[in-house]
Amino acid sequence: MNIKEAFPSNYLSASDLPDEGLTLTIHSVGMEVVGDDNKAIVFFVEDKLTKKKGLLLNRTNAKTITAQMGSAETDDWFGQKITIIPTQTEFKGETVPCIRIKLRTSAPSRAKIAESLKKSIAKSRGGELRVPRA
Repeated sequence: MNIKEAFPSNYLSASDLPDEGLTLTIHSVGMEVVGDDNKAIVFFVEDKLTKKKGLLLNRTNAKTITAQMGSAETDDWFGQKITIIPTQTEFKGETVPCIRIKLRTSAPSRAKIAESLKKSIAKSRGGELRVPRA
């Protein structure tokens, strides 16, 4: 038995990620009560890869995503891809595992984002994306 199975989490942790990280498409950002605080959680289109877990945002990752997206408005993050990687950080004098957002060199165009989102959704649903016509 893997001891982590005895203590399941609703949120992604560094140990959930492969060493090279995961590139994921943002589906939504919501708020949830975690302990005594209200925290932002990022959910992804590729929920099979993330086991339907969201990324609990800390200040560092929120600032990195905001800088990459060019907007602090989380509605603008929909359809954008980010790469999350496992790494380590100092917390209360100890080195602990954490997740960070890998920086990218340039932002994609809106058309590229829309096409990427369509492909990600279709792939996660096991087929083509069908858009109803009005």
